Amino acid sequence: MKNHLIYPLLMALLLLSAHAGTTLAVEIAPRISDREIVERLTRLESGQQAIIQQMDVRFSAMEKRMDERFVAMENRMDERLDAQWSLTLVLIVAIFGLIGFVVWDRKTALSPLERRFARIAEELERDLETDNPKGSKLARLVEMLREMASKDPRLADAFGHHFPPEGLPGKA
Repeated sequence: MKNHLIYPLLMALLLLSAHAGTTLAVEIAPRISDREIVERLTRLESGQQAIIQQMDVRFSAMEKRMDERFVAMENRMDERLDAQWSLTLVLIVAIFGLIGFVVWDRKTALSPLERRFARIAEELERDLETDNPKGSKLARLVEMLREMASKDPRLADAFGHHFPPEGLPGKA
């Protein structure tokens, strides 16, 4: 029976010692007056105000840096768009310049040919006398040969060989 009583006693002693340690851990604070409480609260509030001001300063500095970055990005984008517009305008001007050069080159290349054809046409009109009321020189020459072919058999044979009767010019 003695053994049975020792265990609960030891258990009670152990629990009391644990409880006594916690009660000794609580320290009794000295009394704080209302004035000290107000002073400490004032210091806390002033510290919080200082922290808020520092945060405001940091946020405004951060906003300023971000605004500067955005402005720099916008400037770079504007420069790139200006460069693209400049390149586009240069290409358009180059295309119009090329078209103008092609037109000018055609005119300069065709004008010597036009002058040459006009000169040839003038020479032909002058040599053949196409504006003569009796007909051109060629038509008058063929008519003369036809008249001579009626008197000369060799000429009539050559005339018949080169100008068949249905293809003879000036014959109606």
